[in-house]
Amino acid sequence: MKLILTFLAIIIGNDFNPAVLVDYHKLNSEKTELAFINKYKNISSPTVQGYVCSIEMKQATYFYNPIKKLSIFKESRNKLELLIKDEPENVHLRYIRYFVQLNCPPILSYSGNLLEDKKILTSYLAKNKDLLSQFIKKNCQI
Repeated sequence: MKLILTFLAIIIGNDFNPAVLVDYHKLNSEKTELAFINKYKNISSPTVQGYVCSIEMKQATYFYNPIKKLSIFKESRNKLELLIKDEPENVHLRYIRYFVQLNCPPILSYSGNLLEDKKILTSYLAKNKDLLSQFIKKNCQI
């Protein structure tokens, strides 16, 4: 399966390997999340880094100290926001942010881009029927 995904990435000609997307959605524990971060943290692709940021934000849930939780979340959130600022048309980054904001506790006040991202994702869904589209439909309220 990974060979097919790698081949698709080469054909499409972008810097993203769809295996990252598949791996991202298989995460189910702190251990698998840390393995994901370690596996992908050194890949320079902004898209891959977006997925890493998302999991780094989730890592905050494993700490007991609220100040540490908030610090970890904010640092990774800021990295994701910079990635989106640099690549505003990157639908993966918009999906990641939308997915995080949908699932983020309201106390963190991270929901300011839901409408903007939903509009981009809805437009993407209307034009595409790829692997990302399947995950958007499955995981987002679109």
